[in-house]
Amino acid sequence: MLSAGQPTNAAPADVFALRRFEWIPAFKSPRTVAPLVPRRFPVASVQLMDMAGGQLWAAVRSPAQTNVPGTSGRLWKLQDRTGLLEPVPGPLEQHSITALFGNSDILWLGLNGGLASLDLSRNVIHPFGPAQGVVSTNIVGIGSMDSTLVALGRMGLLWGMVPGTDSFVRASASAPASDPRAPEPWEWFATSGDWMLAVSTNSIAARHFRSPQWLPMRDELANGSPHLNPPRFTCVVGDGEGGFWVGSDAGLHWINPESNVVENRFCLPSVTVPGGLGMSVAPGFQPTAAAYGLARERVTQGIRDRMRDRARHARANARLQHPISPLLPTSRMPGGVTALHRDGRFLWVATQDGAHLLRSRVLLMHQPGRRWVGWFPVNAPIRCLATDAQHLWVGADVTRSSGVSPLFSVDRLALISAPQSQWIADAIAEEDLAERLAALPVKERAVLAFFGGQPAKVVELLAPTGDAAPGVDAESLFLLAFVNDAVGLHQPDALEHYVDRLRTEHPDSLFTELASVVRSARPAPLAPGETASTPEPPAPTAPPIPDTNESPAAIDTPTGSVVPTVTDRRTDAVLAKRDLGKDGRLNAVEFRLWRGPRADFKAADTNGDGQLDAGEIGQLLSSDPATAQ
Repeated sequence: MLSAGQPTNAAPADVFALRRFEWIPAFKSPRTVAPLVPRRFPVASVQLMDMAGGQLWAAVRSPAQTNVPGTSGRLWKLQDRTGLLEPVPGPLEQHSITALFGNSDILWLGLNGGLASLDLSRNVIHPFGPAQGVVSTNIVGIGSMDSTLVALGRMGLLWGMVPGTDSFVRASASAPASDPRAPEPWEWFATSGDWMLAVSTNSIAARHFRSPQWLPMRDELANGSPHLNPPRFTCVVGDGEGGFWVGSDAGLHWINPESNVVENRFCLPSVTVPGGLGMSVAPGFQPTAAAYGLARERVTQGIRDRMRDRARHARANARLQHPISPLLPTSRMPGGVTALHRDGRFLWVATQDGAHLLRSRVLLMHQPGRRWVGWFPVNAPIRCLATDAQHLWVGADVTRSSGVSPLFSVDRLALISAPQSQWIADAIAEEDLAERLAALPVKERAVLAFFGGQPAKVVELLAPTGDAAPGVDAESLFLLAFVNDAVGLHQPDALEHYVDRLRTEHPDSLFTELASVVRSARPAPLAPGETASTPEPPAPTAPPIPDTNESPAAIDTPTGSVVPTVTDRRTDAVLAKRDLGKDGRLNAVEFRLWRGPRADFKAADTNGDGQLDAGEIGQLLSSDPATAQ
């Protein structure tokens, strides 16, 4: 690590460690079976899958196919008799597959040049291009409604094949973009009942089969979210009854376009900052000092991010009648959703395994009862799911997961046959939650209270006698210090007290390094000859929460800064004259126009955010009273 500029050989430990609870019962480790793959055709990921003609068809990407756009791949099929997954030879071999839709003995394909159907009973390919009414070069989804085949293009163009004909007709209206000035391409498409749903990363639009208009939807799928950013959608599947399941990085959503009813199941954001080197070292080699320094910087930046999110959560909750806790679960979702597949009355859900980007989980839900049946782990990111009568097929991206097959199956019947007495509702009872939280160690309960908006609880847990006991660890002192900032209890004296203890008792800690740039909440020093003739206004009973992005006087919470109580008049004069951008801060150019071309901007920028705010300018002026404006 780097401590006060000196290198040390110790990787940082985990910070703000908070364990994850298991809310869904796990299946017994299912037996997996992987098909054989030809050695001359290595597979990096399985992007899409569907069943047609009793066979499994997939869009597969190999390591050599670097020019394949988006989530597409080459067409492969699984030979049931030999258990061999191999590419499909012939005219389709050179095309990128962007969509798959199995319809009895016909496999519909979205290609990089239009549409095609593969008649499996006769092994005949029927292309559909401009001559047949399809002018899109990139189909994102295919579905069937009322005997009519429909397909959606990336830019929102919709085509339908009239029953009894061999040509497509374009719909009158395109799916609307959320921002017409910067239209975002659509990525997924599904049908359910009489409705269609188009989904992009940030937008959703629904359309009734007999309606000429699309209905934009989005905000409903963020209601009650503990995440600061809007959900980014990742997949969609119809429930077969007019509703749709939508996956996002925030969890699982169900929407019924006809009634505009939405169900949201959010996963919790993580506050734990993983420690360690963050890299692998070959046997017989030692990490360099630079590796330790990079690890320390990574963890330090993670702490800043968590503290910044804490302030953003506090500001967001200040505007809500019913505040949302970012750490108390309202659903049993373990992570963001990456793939969905409807299997009759069941729904298969692939999620990330918490913050572990290279691990996944496959969950099984009973749709009508909204109850979870179980889950099992997968050591790779999951891209797609499919089922036949006996198997659940899992397609994964194994680019960074060695030793994992990109396609494997598990016994579907064994999983869906789990006794209903073991199924569990998604809602978490208050008694169950309270029991789990009470069993946490004191330190973890303090972390939960600190980021969950319960500052008094942190003091009660870590300093029950009024002050932390001697020998307490650096993280506890850090929590006690910043629970007294403007976001928490607003006690500047207590904040300074614990920061001083950090510097004295843990001089080598990264928490001390972060806290070393704390500015006092006391009044700024007076200018030479200035007298304190104006009494200091009383402290407000409910201090405002600092806004690190908008208010010029706001101080960045990750570095532990707080809002000054008295404004230095000379600071105001400097900002009035030198703040050319009129944003209440000075950037590097404005600073050097004021102080000269050789002025040390980094030394003045104590919190490292690339801007000098009022507090930093006040510090600079107080250290050099003769400074000219």
